[in-house]
Amino acid sequence: MKKLQLRHNIDIKLFALLIVGSFLRLFYIGNIPGNTALYSDELFSGYESWSLLNYGFDYLGYHFPVYLPVWGGGMSCMQALVQMPFIALFGLNSFALRIPAAILGCITIYAFFYICKKSRGIDFAYFAAFILAVMPWHIIQSRWALDCNYFVGFMGISIALFLKALDDNKYLPLSFLFFGLTLYTYALPWMVMPLFVVASTIYMVMHKKIAINKYFFISIAILTMLALPLLLFLLVNYGFIEEIRTSVFSIPKLSHFRSNEFTLSPKALIRNFYNTFMLFVSQDDGRVGDVTPTFGLYYKFSNAFIVIGIGYSLVNVLSKSKEKELNLEIPLIIQFVCALILGAVTEIFFSRINIIHIPMTYFLAVGLWTIIDIVKKHSKEVIMVIYALACMTFILYYFTYHDDAVAKAYDDGCKAALEYVDGKIADESIKENSQIHLLSGVFFTHVIFYEKYPTDQYIKDVEYADPQITGNRIPRKVGKYDLSHCVEGTPLNDPVKNDVYICTDSDTEALEYMKEHEMQMEYFNYIVVGLY
Repeated sequence: MKKLQLRHNIDIKLFALLIVGSFLRLFYIGNIPGNTALYSDELFSGYESWSLLNYGFDYLGYHFPVYLPVWGGGMSCMQALVQMPFIALFGLNSFALRIPAAILGCITIYAFFYICKKSRGIDFAYFAAFILAVMPWHIIQSRWALDCNYFVGFMGISIALFLKALDDNKYLPLSFLFFGLTLYTYALPWMVMPLFVVASTIYMVMHKKIAINKYFFISIAILTMLALPLLLFLLVNYGFIEEIRTSVFSIPKLSHFRSNEFTLSPKALIRNFYNTFMLFVSQDDGRVGDVTPTFGLYYKFSNAFIVIGIGYSLVNVLSKSKEKELNLEIPLIIQFVCALILGAVTEIFFSRINIIHIPMTYFLAVGLWTIIDIVKKHSKEVIMVIYALACMTFILYYFTYHDDAVAKAYDDGCKAALEYVDGKIADESIKENSQIHLLSGVFFTHVIFYEKYPTDQYIKDVEYADPQITGNRIPRKVGKYDLSHCVEGTPLNDPVKNDVYICTDSDTEALEYMKEHEMQMEYFNYIVVGLY
């Protein structure tokens, strides 16, 4: 009876943690952050998902590309694929784009709970899951439909299944399946993922937790099959083979392959590592989508506890290695090392190095747990109250001041401005063949997303700017939408009768141009529409 009651109590604790964590990630997800305004990558990923769902090909005509060729430099495809059923259910809008990331964030809390339970026991797991549930970085990330953010959730699920496989090797193929799928969430960690998988697997084989049996070879085969299209993608973009187009899938050649982002120069390695270290000391990379400068990633008062946790975990690793004992922290330690390698070989900001956030949250929990172990009496309750209050304060700020900052950064008002112009065309106040000049703020991604621009028609209508000017694959014109001033710097000449001009409310040159020519000006939050 006591065992039953204990299990019941444990379930209640976990359920409560998941409810709180889910509420923080799901509440008002379609509106905040940004008052429904979307970041350019969110818009592009959403449009690609909508195109694949409705047309079977993307904006360049590739059928289900293994890597989306957006912007010319590309974007991982997993988010667009996951978003497809949500767009089918809810339409092409901010809710449909962001709800999958929020759900993945909720699942990640459970995966982290399981990882911590395996590494340090059930009591620590509850505490660590609580810490993750209230972390600013994870709340922000779960509420933002950025492709690379899926890496954290898929990696967490992969590691949880990997640890599950140590008790029953039947789960190893499922773990390696998720490791393979993780490759399609974000390209930057590709260079360290082999290190992570190989090192973690060898360690567990050496400790006889993974047997060299049929499940092992099935797992290797699954991971190899999933990695093969991306290997071909690299061969295509390094110029070894031609791009591959089929009616089922495509391996595109990007117009701008970002292979020069990595460095092995000793001076650059030291500089990048120093910059990475200082970014995490400050917990602020200046990017409104990644962090709130007031609260940081993990709350700014947490730095000392993270250092304690790193130190304690490293001592634990050395101690157990000396005694040749199994240490289930090893996958997170290896993940942390992989993150440090990435931080040295490339310039980073927080969403680029998101591989580090789960290990850092783990180290924070370990550091706090170490303090709890020393102080003992009521220390756990005091710490949980402090972090709960910090989270409440953060949420109040995030849903108000930070939401306003995101709305401004993402030029809130683009959708309303385009709807206003569509209305004017519908009531014939503006001629249907009038040009719409996008001077600033509203970009082609807003047009194709909010107008649900037919993908086959987009391919016919688009004119691309000179890549020598833009550096990426950017349109200068899409049908009646003219972006030449914004993209190529074309001078503002005399306006054309019945044409429409759109800019941000901070674009002084464009605003003066509209006023000088006595246009009828309408304001939509941070966007201004001028009718001539």
